[in-house]
Formats: sequence, C-alpha cells, structure tokens
Amino acid sequence: MEEEPPILDRNAYERLTALERRVLRSPAAIAWMIGAYVGLAVVVMGALFLFGVISPEDVQLKGILVTTAGALFSAACVVMAQLVLRRRLARLNCPNCRTTLARRVADLDEVERARSLSKQVVIAGRCYRAPTSEAVEGPWVRVMKEVWVCEQCRIFVDPLIPLERQCTAEELARLRREA
Repeated sequence: MEEEPPILDRNAYERLTALERRVLRSPAAIAWMIGAYVGLAVVVMGALFLFGVISPEDVQLKGILVTTAGALFSAACVVMAQLVLRRRLARLNCPNCRTTLARRVADLDEVERARSLSKQVVIAGRCYRAPTSEAVEGPWVRVMKEVWVCEQCRIFVDPLIPLERQCTAEELARLRREA
C-alpha cells in the first residue's frame, strides 16, 4: 500500500484556482466525461429497449446488451478521466519555481463540510464520519482531500479528490467522548 502523504495546513498557503481550472478543464478530461455521458445515454436507450418502448420484438436481449454496453462504456470513460487527471496532477509544476508539486492531504473547510449529506462530527476543525469505502476499517474515518503543493512558494492546487483516512487511537477515544 502506498505511504500516506503528510497533512497540510491550508491556511498558510495560497490556492491557485487558475491552475486548477486548467487541469480540470483539459480537453482530454472533457472528452472522457462527454464519453461517460454518451454511455449513460446508451444505458437509457437500453432501458427503453428493455421495457419495449422502442422495439417490441427481441426486447429482453437487445435491452440487456445495449444497457450493459452503455454501462461498461460509461464506467471506462470515468476511469480514464480519473487516470488522465491523476497523470496531469503528478506532472504538474509550480508556475513560480518550476518544481514538481508534491501530493499532500488537507482537512475539509466549512463550505466543503456543509456540502456533505452524510452524518458527520466536527471536532477541532477535523471532519469525521462513518466510512464509505470498504478499504478503511473501523466505525469512524477522518474525511480529508488530496491537494498538490509547492512548499517553497507556499501555493497549492485543489482538484477536489476526497480521501478517507483511518482514525488514530487518540482520535477514536476523543470521538467516543465527544460524539
């Protein structure tokens, strides 16, 4: 398993929103996401076949085949879009000093915590909730996100990639007391 990156205090850094937009809105990422939406449209078309809205004969076979093909195509496009994003982030350079940005994790801010629909507990600015991933064990996880940082220039890029981190024994004890 890959080593956990250090935790970043975002208050001491400046966010580069222009660079974020350039990374997230690259032609390759947009093309893969359009492909994912086309796959979803094919899934809808397959559902119409499945329920006999489009073609009454051989409904079951056509519907199942078209729905499966659309779902697989859509999933493949989403995976490729994530791979393209991760590849671009791994090669991203600081606009000031031209060094490669380092991957770090950061706690969610108040606006990001407010967007979450799941039950969560916030203690000392850290957000905790029940795990949504099977890779993380335990009753609670610390909800964070990945950011890419230039330590020298004190800047960061936030591509909005969520991360669940296993709680430490101290955090679990504090959660039991305060939650």
